[in-house]
Amino acid sequence: MSMRQILTNKEHHHITELKDSKLPIDHADLLKKFAKDVDHKTLKKLMIKSQYKDVNEGYYVAHKSSYDPSDQTYDADLPYDQWLDEYADKFIKNFDQIRQNHQKHFHTEMTVRFFVDYFIAMLHTQFVNENHQHRGKLIWVNGYEKEA
Repeated sequence: MSMRQILTNKEHHHITELKDSKLPIDHADLLKKFAKDVDHKTLKKLMIKSQYKDVNEGYYVAHKSSYDPSDQTYDADLPYDQWLDEYADKFIKNFDQIRQNHQKHFHTEMTVRFFVDYFIAMLHTQFVNENHQHRGKLIWVNGYEKEA
């Protein structure tokens, strides 16, 4: 049994920018710290929290290429929150490389704010409707039908 997703064009789920999340207010002191001094579990929580919205529930991630024009549906990969959790895990595995690149380009130690903001910037590149620099391959979809 596979799940098909219906895209509702009138609704677009958007990535929350760091300035629009509650992190700068709720975690101002933590965001100023050097990222190397904060454990990865805490960094991941901040990354996920930056994108938390009540409306996340009911959204799924699908590859744009899975579109079936005959019934205007997409194949669902994962619920958005689960996809986000897995993406954050993959992202944080590159912590050392991101830190080294930051030092190379900015000649300073990377802050938690920069790391979370960079995570958000990379999220933009993953989704078609958020695509600012690269061709995104994923879309948000809502609603679903189960096929027999």
